[in-house]
Amino acid sequence: MLGTIRSYALDRLAACGEEAMVGNGHLRWAAATAARLDERLIEARDWQAEFDLVADDLRAAAAGAAGLGGQEARHHLAHHLGHLNICAAVTR
Repeated sequence: MLGTIRSYALDRLAACGEEAMVGNGHLRWAAATAARLDERLIEARDWQAEFDLVADDLRAAAAGAAGLGGQEARHHLAHHLGHLNICAAVTR
């Protein structure tokens, strides 16, 4: 069901020419969120609960980032998300 809703939303965004704008906004949000969580991890502050809540969204942003602008945001997201994923796997 969520896949159907996502597909419909992407179709509507493409139809009105806003797909890239929304995708880039999602990418910037994901990169900033991953960086903030990675900083909390490094400072030994609670990070895991919030990461668990947004991990799928961060991964979706990374997966959908290939066709978007913002090479620096894509790099930061990949870097921080990779570190968070490794630390999350180790702590479980």
